[in-house]
Amino acid sequence: MRPFTFAIAVVLAAACALQCSNSYDLADALPSCVPKEVQEIIAGDDQARLRAYVRQLGMMQAVGLYGIMDESYDFSSPENYDRSESVLTGPHGRVAGAIATEFRLFYYLDTYNAIASRPQEERRYLRSLMRECVELGAGDATPQAIAKVAQNLKHFEEQGFPYGAEIATRCLGGMNANAGNEEIFLICARRSLAMQRRLGHTRLLVQQLGEKGAMYAAQGHIDSMHACWDEALQLANEYRMPDQAPRLLNFYARFYRRQGQTALAHDMLRASVSLADEYGGATHRQRSIIELADFYKEFEHWDLAKRLVDRAEVVVAPDFCSTVNPDRLLTLRADILMGTGRVEDANRTYEQVWKSFSGATPLGGKALLLQGWAKGLVDNGEPKRALELIDQGLQYKTSARISLWLLRARASYDLRNLAECEEALNQFASLAGQEVISPLADWLVHDSLRIDVSMAKSDATHAWQHAAIALERLMVYLSRTDASVDGYLMAARTGRIRSSLHRLVADDPILGYGAALFWVESHRLLGTRNAVATDTSRKPDPRGWVEQAFRTAADRSRTPLARAGATHLVFAIVGNDVLRWTATTDGVAQEVLPVDAAALRLLISRACEELSPYAQVRHGSSRDKIDRLSQLLLPELASARTCILVTPDAWLGAFPFEVLNVSRAGYTPLLATHDVAYLRPGVASKAAPVVGPPLVFVSPEGQGDSTHRFPFQPVLQAPADEAAAVRSVLPGARLLSGERATSQSLLSSWKNSNLVYVIGHIVRDPEAPYMMMIPAASAGEDRSKDAYVEVADIRSTDLSRCELVVLSGCSSGLPYTGQGASAPSLAQACIDAGARSVVHTFWDIEDRQASELMTAFINKRSEGMSSVRALAEARRARMQLDGASNFHWASYGILIDSGELVQAVNGVSATGR
Repeated sequence: MRPFTFAIAVVLAAACALQCSNSYDLADALPSCVPKEVQEIIAGDDQARLRAYVRQLGMMQAVGLYGIMDESYDFSSPENYDRSESVLTGPHGRVAGAIATEFRLFYYLDTYNAIASRPQEERRYLRSLMRECVELGAGDATPQAIAKVAQNLKHFEEQGFPYGAEIATRCLGGMNANAGNEEIFLICARRSLAMQRRLGHTRLLVQQLGEKGAMYAAQGHIDSMHACWDEALQLANEYRMPDQAPRLLNFYARFYRRQGQTALAHDMLRASVSLADEYGGATHRQRSIIELADFYKEFEHWDLAKRLVDRAEVVVAPDFCSTVNPDRLLTLRADILMGTGRVEDANRTYEQVWKSFSGATPLGGKALLLQGWAKGLVDNGEPKRALELIDQGLQYKTSARISLWLLRARASYDLRNLAECEEALNQFASLAGQEVISPLADWLVHDSLRIDVSMAKSDATHAWQHAAIALERLMVYLSRTDASVDGYLMAARTGRIRSSLHRLVADDPILGYGAALFWVESHRLLGTRNAVATDTSRKPDPRGWVEQAFRTAADRSRTPLARAGATHLVFAIVGNDVLRWTATTDGVAQEVLPVDAAALRLLISRACEELSPYAQVRHGSSRDKIDRLSQLLLPELASARTCILVTPDAWLGAFPFEVLNVSRAGYTPLLATHDVAYLRPGVASKAAPVVGPPLVFVSPEGQGDSTHRFPFQPVLQAPADEAAAVRSVLPGARLLSGERATSQSLLSSWKNSNLVYVIGHIVRDPEAPYMMMIPAASAGEDRSKDAYVEVADIRSTDLSRCELVVLSGCSSGLPYTGQGASAPSLAQACIDAGARSVVHTFWDIEDRQASELMTAFINKRSEGMSSVRALAEARRARMQLDGASNFHWASYGILIDSGELVQAVNGVSATGR
């Protein structure tokens, strides 16, 4: 909205409008872009018609129309002003009345009444002062301009005109802020807020509260921030303000993202889009959609970001005399093109945006464009071209300089210019160290570059010192990030430090094995908020400290592995390399697989498409792909019937290793000769399993919000039979089904059960496919409450005394693997919440066959078999029945915690005794 929208209208009696001459009418006074039919509505005497039009237009556009009329008064001469006032004042007053009636914004009508009674010369004088304040406030904050606005404020106070005094005070505050006079700005801000409250200027009050809250957030005064934003949001929702309510939610989203509470930020952004849709106002719908697209772009969800950009582009802005600035949308287009590797198309799009900039474009906007452009070039292996843009952006003294210096360090390192890289890192550290809220993700990139530079210079002492700093900073970062899908995605974005650490320990297989396990273990820190950074630079032996951390992680798995006689395969995707460690009783072997990560990922994806019994896509012989994957992924294995434990990485977690071929002739799946389980390393819980009754949860058919969001859920036929079969071998099992199967009942019950069995749908949000959920029954009158259980709900529950969770639903063990990050499956979330073992599925399952297989599993487990052996035997029986190449038997897998390794592999189950 332009500044004049907020200026005060000078109006005369409505009768003046009837005296306008034929040579100068409303069409002459208003800009030509205001349609003639609109002019007729606001000029007519039919107030009911005007009110209906304003109601249809919406609050934001109605106030905008008021502002356009205010801007149309002609101050070029007293005569021209009188002419413009004679035709504008009546319509202006009627619009003010309609706004007050329809939206309860009485400020404009109060202004009309306050000024209409003034003599003509006084009206012109007051309006000219207000116009001058607005124009000076939008210009350079010179001492002369500040003095002039202060003088106008004094005149308003002498005239007893509080509306003008408020505008002058607000302009004065903004000018002093731009001039660096923070103390005066704060004084003016407080006075302006007090004036707005007295005047009932709700819309400006909300805007000022939002901006003041943002200022408090930047200063670290969080309680004051909440006080401002909570009051503003309450008023914005009460008055259904399309320009303010979504904006405040976006403020909150940015704050929570900086705090690591990405799930909450995501919820705020989606709520912002919903409110903008509900309250109207195309411009602000676009802004909310773009904010959400930016969020997805940060996580490299390019498909989701593109879908939102497409949606934003078709939203038509109905504001008079204004169009939505296309630069931001076009910049997002360029970011998406760059993110998907279409570098030349992205460069042309960035150039198009750059050429559209004018001398009036804020320097911050220019710097941000150059930053995004340069980052894309660095990510796509063009550091030399990126450096030109970075150096251009560094000429602007904006907050983007912090990120630009870090980008300069990355580009310089990629060009192997170590001296320039170190200088850029020093500049980044100096600027970032002055921030109230430290950008820990950026600091981790800084740390990884410090390690890499030190290694390139053969400076082992500093490499290990920076590794120690990075390791503790990583733990702090993870602990501050919430335990949600978004939190896991944020954690995955720190992969550069992981790569640097692996390069540092590349010559020691045991340290590499421990580093890979430490990385997975560290995700259990998410949301704990209990990691406290210490000054690792002062540790007497940083190398010993890091090595000890990795050896401890290795020993937590190696010791029980030896007792169980199992083989452990650990994979890590580092850059374009795929690393594998094979841990046996004889030691640890480390290898780099003879395939690049991109090619292996494509092979895995196509194999999974063909393995699912219900796959719709066929690319060729699945046996050929399985044989190729077997050659790549499996080392030489020990004798049959030993247990193979697998810790995959990212998209490798979507593939069932059980199907790999161990035969030189024909096809013998790995599961036919070995028990197979997936190991999620972590610190073993010392809590004993509870002796409470097992819990059987039957996810209800869709209802309420679940039905609205996931209308495609098929009706399941066998859950009741499966539940009955499970309960028949689990005496005393508690059943939650139908209306009792709420998320609250599940979350409050399963921490007190030694076995939790979930039957039914597992769904993914179609708008954000990394969000996986268990549908639940709605609770109470609010049909959207308790409608599902997701990762954040699971991680908020202590499952450390739960021996087994069974997720008998489609794709419950399938992680999300985007182009740049991965998120855990529901099964992994259960393990990270403390569960000892989780039975899950790799893909969609057939209702009846799933019920039969899992009933067999529960029966075998009740006979005393370990969970791993019971599932293996149940699947082998299915394999014999259907044939090895049917792959129904491969639908299920089991994920175990390293602390329960021996019992899960060789021992008997607690519930089977």
